[in-house]
This record gives sequence, structure tokens and C-alpha cells, in this order.
Amino acid sequence: MTGKLPKSLRIILPLLIGVLLIVLLYRKVDFDVVQETLREDVRWWVIVLSCLLGPLSVLFRGLRWDLQVAPLRAVRDGSTLTASVLHVQGSYAVNMVIPRLGDLWRCSSMQGYSGLPFSRLLGTMIAERAVDMITTLFLILPGLALNAAYFTAFLRHHVRIPSPTEGPAASPLTWLLLLLAAGLGVYLIGRVTRRLRLRHKLRKGWLNFLVGLRTILEMDRRARGLFLLYTVGIWSCYFFAFYLTFGAFSFTEQLGPGVALVIFSLITISSILPIQGNIGPWHFVVIQSLIFFGVAADPAASFALIVHTTQTATTTIFGLAAILLLPFLREKSKEK
Repeated sequence: MTGKLPKSLRIILPLLIGVLLIVLLYRKVDFDVVQETLREDVRWWVIVLSCLLGPLSVLFRGLRWDLQVAPLRAVRDGSTLTASVLHVQGSYAVNMVIPRLGDLWRCSSMQGYSGLPFSRLLGTMIAERAVDMITTLFLILPGLALNAAYFTAFLRHHVRIPSPTEGPAASPLTWLLLLLAAGLGVYLIGRVTRRLRLRHKLRKGWLNFLVGLRTILEMDRRARGLFLLYTVGIWSCYFFAFYLTFGAFSFTEQLGPGVALVIFSLITISSILPIQGNIGPWHFVVIQSLIFFGVAADPAASFALIVHTTQTATTTIFGLAAILLLPFLREKSKEK
């Protein structure tokens, strides 16, 4: 029972944090307003269109990952394309169970399908995440620059940054103990590695990891062009999936793309938190931002609840469908 506890906590604790934040955000919401919004003030065709952009962005992500995975095979026969797309799509459903596990799952599952080493596949995944991080910065910085007053006000009201002179972090003894603990940790890891004779396996795994990491740098011009095109497609779908929803409600339709970029930037930052589907932080950011831009509290809460629920449900359903299709794909590949 105790062995299962950490795994259970990895699932339950982040979800509880998200649910607790939802409860705090919605404890004073008039749900009559939410029901009225659902009945009379939602253009559902806009919501459906925005929901379809989610799986489309994942399709672009799967096509982009295949540009890295396919060259790692000895025979480049294009047989990884469907598998790459399905694994990326399925990873979003896995993330709804345990945050951040989806990427490890797709590398592990893809290893069984393609025969490629897990470490190489992990390298490709980390390389694409690095590209996404750079892309995120390019998206956020204009939003920060054009709306510095808003971000300053938001942080001042909702985030407290402690002074470096406050608390135990200011004590030299704390830093000395941390340094000693780090040194002891490195020493113990070295001893365990030598005793278990893992050096050769670790070195092989590291080399495979670097091979996967270099996949982007070693692409030819055509592949790099497609990689860039798919990256633009991914983030364009992300942004427009959110921006389009402004047109689904009478109280947000007057808000422009500049406001959408500001809120989208904050949503992107909040997604760093390891919580399933960004449940809670997403709602907090959207509600507080819409209130700042003049939307009343109850309609803002209705917007966040409807948009997040429909989009997350769509992505999860597509992810589950992809996971269910993978066994059939494996059987088909074996027949060949």
C-alpha cells in the first residue's frame, strides 16, 4: 500500500490543488448567470470551431515530431508518421491523469512501436520543447512590452515576491548546508553508479540522448522549413483557439486580439504548473484578466468554465481515441 502512495499522490495532489482553486474562484459566483449564459449567450458554432483547432494543433505537433523521429530509423520508409501523430495526440489524454507524464509515455510507447531507443526519443522530445520555449518567449515578450501596465498591476495584486533579505534564504548557513547536501548527493550517486556498474549503460543512453537532441540541427533545408511551418501552425492554432472564443459571447466580442494576446501570454505562463489540464490556474488567469478588461465577474467566470471545459474535453477525447487506435496500428505494422 505504501509503495502505491507516491504514485497516487502524483495523480491526486495536483488535481486537488486545481479543484481547490476552482472552488475558491467559483464560491461566490451566481450560477444562475452561468445557466443564463449557457442558454442564451453562447454561439456554439464558434465554440465548436475553437475546439477543433485544439486537435489540429496536436496534428501539427505530431507531424513536427515525425520530422525528428523518422531519420533515426535505419530505413526511412515513412512508417512512423501515423504513429508519431497518434502518440502525440494520446499524450494529452495521459497528461490528464498525471501531469507531464504524457511526453514520457509517448517516448516509451513509441520505443515499443519503432524499436528506437527511449533515450533517443527523449532527446527529440526535449529538443522540440526547447523550440516551444523559445517560441513562447517570442509570443510573451510583445504582450509584456505592449501591456506593461496590466502585467504590473496583475503581479502587484496577485503575486508577492519576497525580498532576498527575508527568511532563511538570507542566511549564509542555509547556503552552506545546501552546498554540502549537493556535494553529498553527487558523491552518493557516483558511488551507486560505480557499484551497480551502470556507467556503460548511462554512457550509451547519454549518447543516444544527444543523437535525438541533434535531430533539429541535422535536418536538411526542406525538413527545417517544414519544422518551422508546423511550429507556426501549432502556436497559431493555440492562439486562435482562444481568441475565437471572444466572439462566442456578447460580453467579450468587443475585446480585440491585443487583449487576447495578453491573456494568452498569462495562460501560457500558468501552464508551467504541473496540474492536469491547467485546471484552476487557467480559470484564475482568465477570470481576473477579463475583470481587469471590463467584464463583470459572473460572466467572466461563465466564459472560463465553458471555454476550458469544452476545449479540454475535446482534446482529451481525441487523445483517448488515439490511444485506442495504437494497438491496431501495431498489429498492422507486424503484418507487414
